[in-house]
Amino acid sequence: MWAADTVAIVCLTFLLAGAIKGVVGLGLPSVSLGILTVFFGLQPAMALMLVPSIVTNIWQACVGGRLIELLRRFRLFLLSAAVGILLGVEILAGADADLLARLLGLLLAAYAVLGLTTPKLSLPSSCEGWAGPVAGAVNGMLTGLTGSFAVPGVPYLQALGLGRDALVQMMGILFTVSTLALGIALGASGCSPSKSCRCPPPPSYPPRSAWSSGKRSGDCCQRPLSARPCSGPCYCSVSTSCSAEIVAGG
Repeated sequence: MWAADTVAIVCLTFLLAGAIKGVVGLGLPSVSLGILTVFFGLQPAMALMLVPSIVTNIWQACVGGRLIELLRRFRLFLLSAAVGILLGVEILAGADADLLARLLGLLLAAYAVLGLTTPKLSLPSSCEGWAGPVAGAVNGMLTGLTGSFAVPGVPYLQALGLGRDALVQMMGILFTVSTLALGIALGASGCSPSKSCRCPPPPSYPPRSAWSSGKRSGDCCQRPLSARPCSGPCYCSVSTSCSAEIVAGG
């Protein structure tokens, strides 16, 4: 049975992450992983994220009216992402947890920088034949290692110039496929949040959220999402490094 403080942390984390996803269409894995990894470690955080993620992503993937069209167009991208996740989880089982937590922090910080600087990414549709499987495989591998679905999959989809509705629906499809593949892979590897979710002392300051609601354009919706991962994941990355140094120093 989980302690009351553990339940409170998990519930509040998904309340915040769900609110952000409701505003901008993604961000539940990024926010929840960044916070939960600080408290419980990367593997339990990945397992805790699965059910809320799959429920919200299935809904997002089915809304928009272009499900079959997008599945046909991006089938190789999605297939390579699923295979990459299976391979990534195999590596995860024997990898150093602190190193992977730092990798998670770096990935989400990189995505935050991309969103805040809004570079004009562009990729001709003629390149999808080779770029899709490559982006999918890399995205899947990083998802299997860290639980983050966004990099480089979302920048790849943005570079193709999809319309806003198609982009949001395609992200939902990618996240649904990724969550299902991640759940199968983690289940096969025997990872369960109940085995290792023991709450350590909280960090010296809570993760902060700095975004506002209101009338939003497409660009405005990307900025609060991209800024938000900078706190939790980067704190996670720095804290694991500091912890290692403290332990090494005696």
